[in-house]
Amino acid sequence: MQKKVRKAIIPAAGLGTRFLPATKAIAKEMLPIVDIPTIQYIIQEAVDSGIEEILIITNSNKHAMENHFDKNYELEERLKESGKLEQVKMIQDIADMANIYYIRQKEPKGLGHAVLCAKSFIGDEPFAVLLGDDVVVNKEGKPALKQLIEQYEQTSASVVGVQTVAKKDVSKYGIVEPSKSHPAKGRLVKLTDMVEKPAVEKAPSQLAVLGRYVLTPEIFELLETQGKGAGGEIQLTDAIKRLLDRQAVYAYDFEGKRYDVGDKFGFIKATIDFALNREDLHDQVNDYIHTLVEKEKAAGLKAVTDGELRRRYWHLDFLASLVGVEEIKADHWSVAFKGHQPKAATLEIVDKVDFDENSEFLDHFSYLKEVAGDIDCKMTIPSPTMLHLICCVRGSESYQPIDRYKNEDDLYHEIALAYQKAIKAFYARGCRYLQFDDTSWGEFCDQSKRDDYASRGLDLDQIAKNYVKMINEALEAKPEDMTITMHICRGNFRSTWFSSGGYEPVAETLFGGCKIDGFFLEYDSDRSGDFKPLRFIKDQKVVLGLVTSKDPQLEDKEEIKERIKEATQYVALDQLCLSPQCGFSSTEEGNISCINIISPSFTSFKTRRTIFPLSFSFQSKESTDQRTGLIPISSSSSSFQSP
Repeated sequence: MQKKVRKAIIPAAGLGTRFLPATKAIAKEMLPIVDIPTIQYIIQEAVDSGIEEILIITNSNKHAMENHFDKNYELEERLKESGKLEQVKMIQDIADMANIYYIRQKEPKGLGHAVLCAKSFIGDEPFAVLLGDDVVVNKEGKPALKQLIEQYEQTSASVVGVQTVAKKDVSKYGIVEPSKSHPAKGRLVKLTDMVEKPAVEKAPSQLAVLGRYVLTPEIFELLETQGKGAGGEIQLTDAIKRLLDRQAVYAYDFEGKRYDVGDKFGFIKATIDFALNREDLHDQVNDYIHTLVEKEKAAGLKAVTDGELRRRYWHLDFLASLVGVEEIKADHWSVAFKGHQPKAATLEIVDKVDFDENSEFLDHFSYLKEVAGDIDCKMTIPSPTMLHLICCVRGSESYQPIDRYKNEDDLYHEIALAYQKAIKAFYARGCRYLQFDDTSWGEFCDQSKRDDYASRGLDLDQIAKNYVKMINEALEAKPEDMTITMHICRGNFRSTWFSSGGYEPVAETLFGGCKIDGFFLEYDSDRSGDFKPLRFIKDQKVVLGLVTSKDPQLEDKEEIKERIKEATQYVALDQLCLSPQCGFSSTEEGNISCINIISPSFTSFKTRRTIFPLSFSFQSKESTDQRTGLIPISSSSSSFQSP
């Protein structure tokens, strides 16, 4: 009978030299993220994952950690006398979190040796290992360790937690080599090898072991005979590699945002993010963001944004905020990226679709507008098409319209009306530049997807016409001095994508019929096809996304010039602009590559979650302010003219 994973080890004997001088007197695990010690987050994850007993591997400098999880009767009594009963309960709850034990690692011999110190505590049971340098957040999802435990329960084998890292960073981690003879099962892959901190050119993959393990007790026998490895220490990775010769070992690409709080900047990012998610600190952090915006202005930026700072997804957050729409959990993502997948969620239409005039997105813009002062602001929201696409096209096999939308034309119409309200509401808050982000068109260009949808009885050509009609109906609310553009891409999650194909299948309908002011188009790879579909462009500006955000390799300047010249066969030069092909991430998990500044005149705004598609310079009839980010190609026309 398979034994349950009941026990966990938290190695916490490191000296914390990266945080000196603070760690001269205090354990690095006790450094607080806002007001909670790092290790408390780790223990909470273990408890939430079903762990019953926890052994912390310490050294002689870790007394504060032991005290933190112990009773403190004197403090409790003083708080009671002061009437601070909520605080009394808080510290009592900390002491009661779990059955916690401690053992000292007498010599700093490495992670493998630290785990070996727990042999008598674990016995012959499977167990978990959680590293104190890694805090993983998975809002409304399973804790990272719980995800691994579930995989152990299915495989009865050791499972290491991994995530994809940038190629340049592989030398910082243990890297796994997936089996070529055993196809991946979702996020689960069988391993053939592991390498501790390999050279970039020798790394077998970009899947890095990131601080979470579920191991079988056989690992102890191997650790007892394990020689020194990287850094002259006994490495857990090396022992797991030897375990591969005896039994199956798997890697699971766990869902969740991981913070490397053993790194100074990672610790800072965690502190900011956690504070933003605290009701008691959110406003204060926003005030501080105000000062950062002032620094952007002082640096000479022509426009500011919130960088989609408060969003998990570029689209679902806004769409789920519409009246009559609910976000629901899903077994899998509605589209499949070419590699790892974001955490799954989708949408359901449950009532009349409408825009909430008290939407938090209006408040987000208002705050940005307030702190920006006389600098222009740009707002991004998903296109009206995305709600129908997610629910009725991607989800067509299970979609059951509510009675109100048995006639699909009614759904199109009321989505358009909801967006009319949104446009008017953003305008009333001072928004003069709104961008619709839209992946439906890239998907409709993909022949494999067209074939799949056709097999379900869907007519994409007709749906495309319906989408343009819906967008145009929404645009009827656009004031004359407001610019609304559309960004089209094929997805960007961990530098991957979910669709390919040139714009020809939608070009005449979209470019020739949509009354948008400008198109941001993906053109950084062969997956986007040639420029010929641009022959249907009328008077809109066309933003050529010739610069990639999927990898850090800089484009050749002369090649970019030649491609621009090629595009002028179909669109006049004074209608063309230049930008990255996409933002830097579709979801809060982030991306593999990161480019902060390409040139003095070509700037991207990096946030903790996303770098959204850049704006371009334009001029409204009532404003001559330059809006940042995009390089107009024609020197004779440096502005984007609003109609």
